Amino acid sequence: MAKRSKKALKEQREEQQAKRVLRIIFISLAALGLIMIVGYALFA
Repeated sequence: MAKRSKKALKEQREEQQAKRVLRIIFISLAALGLIMIVGYALFA
């Protein structure tokens, strides 16, 4: 039973890390998009 709970905790931790990475990627893409839009508006 102890092994199972450790495995579950590890899986939960990995899932949280994956969600955090996805959130960081999404935020960085959104920021890049905004920067590109602003740059296009300024230089076009």
